[in-house]
Amino acid sequence: MVSCIAFAAHIVYERMEQRVTAGSLARHVAIAVAFGAFALAIRANVHEYSVATPDQYRTRLLASLILWPLLLGIPAFLVAYCANALFRFRTSV
Repeated sequence: MVSCIAFAAHIVYERMEQRVTAGSLARHVAIAVAFGAFALAIRANVHEYSVATPDQYRTRLLASLILWPLLLGIPAFLVAYCANALFRFRTSV
């Protein structure tokens, strides 16, 4: 829930305060989401080394350093781009 609020607040801030283009807004928001996912993946890897886990999970956790930012950043870009388009359509009507 907190992530959704931060995501929406970032979109509103970029749209209202920075007045950037749709692509730029979506890119900034997606990069922020990807950084958050990367930080979460790092935290998961650090936690894995502090807890005894089977070796089969280590490769998955190492893959998470690349996959989580991609799996969250790309949809975040699309949602932010569409949200900006909705804001623009709503304000022009």
